[in-house]
Amino acid sequence: MDKQFSAALQHLQSDEPLSTPKLAALGDAYRFDEQAFRDTWFALPVERRRQAAAAFLDLAEVDTATDFTPLFFVLLDDPDPEVRMQAVDGLWETNTASLLRLARRLLAFLRDTDEDPRVRARAAVGLARPLLEHVWTDFELANFEEVLETLLRIFHDTSEPLEVRRRALESAAAFSNDAVRAAIRQAYASPEHDMRVSAIFAMGRAGDEEWEPIVRRELNNPSAEIRYEAARAAGHLGDQDAVPALIDLLADVDPQVRDVAIWALGEIGTERAIKALENLLNRTTDEELAEYIEDAIEMARFNTMEVADMLDFFTFEDDPESYVEWGPEDEDEDFDNEAYDEAYDEAYDDAYEEELWDEEDEDEEEDDEDWI
Repeated sequence: MDKQFSAALQHLQSDEPLSTPKLAALGDAYRFDEQAFRDTWFALPVERRRQAAAAFLDLAEVDTATDFTPLFFVLLDDPDPEVRMQAVDGLWETNTASLLRLARRLLAFLRDTDEDPRVRARAAVGLARPLLEHVWTDFELANFEEVLETLLRIFHDTSEPLEVRRRALESAAAFSNDAVRAAIRQAYASPEHDMRVSAIFAMGRAGDEEWEPIVRRELNNPSAEIRYEAARAAGHLGDQDAVPALIDLLADVDPQVRDVAIWALGEIGTERAIKALENLLNRTTDEELAEYIEDAIEMARFNTMEVADMLDFFTFEDDPESYVEWGPEDEDEDFDNEAYDEAYDEAYDDAYEEELWDEEDEDEEEDDEDWI
């Protein structure tokens, strides 16, 4: 067994306060010894396991060089529901090669009605990751139809806990079809406040224009929770008609609503959104908030650019990886158009995909009480 891995296991078994540097060796998938870890892990007291699972999550977030995928799959077998929930959260960032395995494990949790409802709700949330990958990337989820059908079945089953049903709807919205749209409409008509919150979240994730009038209306809802989800949905939908109401939310009494309105204006763009964000930036004295606004302004400027402006901004000459500024005076200069087109398309797609996953990471990192 690797010495560092062995030392990390010994640290887990000790009475010492947990040290993340000492646990880092467990996040190396190449030297992960599953049987040795299982033998150590399941002999630990439950409180130690809970503390360690939280430490693994923190490590995975701050150290991108670590890969706790094999470890978190072991934690899915933990007898304690709190540890299993942390394992599901940790596997949100799993590599693409493990997504089918993850989908199967989460489906098993979801179908097991004897499982802790909190774990089942978390499993429903986690299933959004393989679905989103299936929809937005080249990843093929072999059991895609099975996943979607299970999520919709659970949403429609009124004997299921509300928390499980609403999370199932949110994940199903990653793929918008007639059945999903009907479920969203049903959820929006629900007398349950939390279900309506999830319906608005689902509208944004589904990305259909038909939801835009509803989302705009809910930006003025008395509930801060609903205003928050409506603002986020407007950003995902890219609804320019929502910009005036989002600008009003920059003065919202709830700072979370204000912050998501800033993000949404950046996603949508328009000159009016940029001006409003610049005005807010000039008034703020909070450095962290100022940085957040600056990022939104940069994104808004990019999203406001016309396609022709984007093409005029970059050109690729002999090396498609090297960017040089290009203006009208250079129009007669020879350059490799084919290499330019290929490199531009790749850069644009990568930037869009990275932004999509940054948003989804933020969504799932929020605490349930902060309106996932």
